[in-house]
Amino acid sequence: MPGRRPDTGSSVSWGRIDRQSFAALFREFCKTPDLCGAAGVDPFMPVRRYVRDSVRSTLAEVAPLATFARNETDSQAQHCWRIALKKLRYRLEIVTPVIMSSPDPLLVILKRYQELLGDRHDLDGYRELVQSLAPDGETASELIRIISRRRSKVWADLLLLEAEQPWGQLAARIEDIL
Repeated sequence: MPGRRPDTGSSVSWGRIDRQSFAALFREFCKTPDLCGAAGVDPFMPVRRYVRDSVRSTLAEVAPLATFARNETDSQAQHCWRIALKKLRYRLEIVTPVIMSSPDPLLVILKRYQELLGDRHDLDGYRELVQSLAPDGETASELIRIISRRRSKVWADLLLLEAEQPWGQLAARIEDIL
């Protein structure tokens, strides 16, 4: 049905609010409010502990992805690692004012990892686009070669960053600031 919100299954539409459905949703919320957004979170816990626990949780998601993303041919793992790094960086950007007096330079390193992985993902998308729009021909072949060279350069930059700022040490530094 057009205008119906697919995520709730309710009859609340974008154009107008069905008062009965809204009232039912409101009553349901009042019976079981989820003020913290996650079951088991103590709303009265110290902020520092909440920050530490949430960042550690995100770090636990990122670590195994980093292992798989080191395989140059595993574009999907690299994409997933980039998304996880972005989530970690955003979380740290939000909480660092709570846990330290000035932003740590590790956020710059996280962003660099994220950018390189994003560039690689974009280049994969460009290659797929060229292959789908012009599967044959000299121009398509030349574009694929250019994209492949750039992709290799980004991979080399990523390896260099990993050598200069190893992910394991970066994760340990994040743990240390918590």
